[in-house]
Amino acid sequence: MSPAPADDSPLTRLEQALVSGGLPGHARKAGQRLLDRLKSPVSCVILGPQDSGKSTLLNFLAGKAVVPKDACFPILELAWGDSSRTIFTSSDGAITVLEGVAPKAPSGEVPASVKIETDLPILKRLSLFEVDLSGPATRQSTAFDWALSQADMVLWCTQEFLPEEQNLWTGAPDALKDHGFLVLAKADLLVAQGILTQRIATVQDVAADEFHSVFPIATFQAIDAAKQDTQAGASALKASGGSALMAAVLRLAGQGRGADMDSALAFLSRHGRKTPLKQDGATKIQHADLAAATTQQVADKGVEGAAISAADLATTALEYLKCRASELRGISADPSHPDPSVILNYCGETANGLADLVAEQDIADPVLVELQEDLLDAAELLLLMETENGINPAADAVTLLLQVRRGLEYRLAA
Repeated sequence: MSPAPADDSPLTRLEQALVSGGLPGHARKAGQRLLDRLKSPVSCVILGPQDSGKSTLLNFLAGKAVVPKDACFPILELAWGDSSRTIFTSSDGAITVLEGVAPKAPSGEVPASVKIETDLPILKRLSLFEVDLSGPATRQSTAFDWALSQADMVLWCTQEFLPEEQNLWTGAPDALKDHGFLVLAKADLLVAQGILTQRIATVQDVAADEFHSVFPIATFQAIDAAKQDTQAGASALKASGGSALMAAVLRLAGQGRGADMDSALAFLSRHGRKTPLKQDGATKIQHADLAAATTQQVADKGVEGAAISAADLATTALEYLKCRASELRGISADPSHPDPSVILNYCGETANGLADLVAEQDIADPVLVELQEDLLDAAELLLLMETENGINPAADAVTLLLQVRRGLEYRLAA
């Protein structure tokens, strides 16, 4: 297990804030999501077509040959565990657990997924997934969407990055593309064919705006070199491309964890203080009583005790957002030189108010679930913007709230 965090660490403080019971509804959910992320390793998903070298790449990152060469599963997860065990899930949901690392299905059938838990050191920092993208287009699309839902970063394993691969990757969100590496595996074979340099140039032209970086790697050479605790082994690992890829993966994972920590600090800062907004010559803007507003809407419709509809909720949220936006100019003593920190705080409180409204409603309605997720995501992003401060993050915060407003208007017009 990971060592217990220091008493004053953001992780411990966040745990204490959640246990205290003093957080509003949306803040509890956002805080729990932050806590779950901070306590979990970064998810690194290896994608690519069949026979592209995914399993060998996973073994290299793991530091041990966990997956045999002939293994082929739709989904394979390698995660931290104090003791080793392998969990097989069949297509009908049946689960079989075997002690130890045993990546071969006991029944001889191909399971829907395999999870291997073991105590390899890297797994405290990274959970590794391998997702197979072979088969019909519909199956590939389903597997791809599932992989994206799990991923903090992606390693796309390929030899050519063909058009069908490009078409799939185009559907990834931009934020994940910024955390994606295109890995030309089996680079030693490309060298033997005399086409590695040409292949790198070709995929870089295609992938320049689609991935963070492109890495060629002779994976088997990298695995052999990593076993040698010598200068010659280190040189061989560097020559294979393994050192560069591993350093990039760990660096990006560290940056992601740092961003999560910043979000936790901002969350603790916001919910650990009372921050009334000061306005010279103006009445302090009070948050609308959103719960009362929604209750009144229901009463006006003559449906006593009924749950508010998604449309009514969106209408109330939109009116609240318009009111807050109209008062934005008045929150600074000098409107021509606004204080970015005040703007960021104001935008954050606005997003929190919207999220509070949705968090208190019955979320059985799938439309409300989607609306709640959108507003929680906006509130979390604004928390991160607040840690950066400055005029650019402040402008981004205002733009984000404008996007939320337009989204609400679109929902009502649909």
